[in-house]
Amino acid sequence: MRCRLAILASVFALALLVLPGAAFGRANGATSASASTHQAGVALRVTYVDVGQGDAIILRAGSWTGLIDGGAPGSDDAIIAELAKSGAKRIDALVISHPHADHIGGLLDVISRYRPRLAVYAAAGDTATWKNVKNALADVGAKLKQVRSGAALAFGKLKAKVLSPASLSGDQNEDSVVILLDAAERRFLFSGDLTGANEEAVGAVCARGPPLYVLKVAHHGSAYSTSNSFLAQTRPGFAVICVGKNSYGHPSAETVARLKVHDARTYTTQRNGAVTVTVDTDGKATWAFTGGQEPLAAGPQR
Repeated sequence: MRCRLAILASVFALALLVLPGAAFGRANGATSASASTHQAGVALRVTYVDVGQGDAIILRAGSWTGLIDGGAPGSDDAIIAELAKSGAKRIDALVISHPHADHIGGLLDVISRYRPRLAVYAAAGDTATWKNVKNALADVGAKLKQVRSGAALAFGKLKAKVLSPASLSGDQNEDSVVILLDAAERRFLFSGDLTGANEEAVGAVCARGPPLYVLKVAHHGSAYSTSNSFLAQTRPGFAVICVGKNSYGHPSAETVARLKVHDARTYTTQRNGAVTVTVDTDGKATWAFTGGQEPLAAGPQR
């Protein structure tokens, strides 16, 4: 009897040692040893660079680096600093949404230092700024590729789709290159200064798929882009407006109101500094800001 009691006491003591750990594992959602030790990798990191009144967006997918636009003249230092912070050694693909100075004016030093392998564009410009950018790309041996909607681009291991333009209207804003990128089922739309009929066409394509995770709001929040119907079709959970001090009234009160109505949690580079979104391979997303963290328009976090 004494021997049986001693065995039972030992089993009870062992249970006391094991049960807290088991309960802790369940509370933290760990269903197995492999699940509790799993660490997801990074599928995509997107940085909306604070370049004032202009656009510049850095993409990192593994060791692959992309840059969408290059801000206004004088933006070079800010872009180069963020590229260095990201660990980029070279730009694999440069997307020029359209040849306005607030999207390509800060590219010359960036091109010289990071030597893009490929430059993608839809409409050529006729300004000295455009010619200087084109010459700089030629100097570093970049391949120039003109694209239309339906084109597919390899962004590292990720596949990007060109949604616009199908043809050139002659309006450089409307003819912006628009890129849809999916990373671990988080969809990002990069819209340049999209407006008009091409915005309607992009909205119709997006409506056939899942909601956007992040919308880069077109034309710095202009009242003439980002319509109610476009937002209803794209259904963004988050929106980022690339904007700085300007005389145009960007972002317009009308556009901000529309984003609020459609529950898009909205940040701006003017208010929040550089905005970085990191998506892990398991779909978890984290946000970081070099400025304040308060959104311009607060929608439900998804």
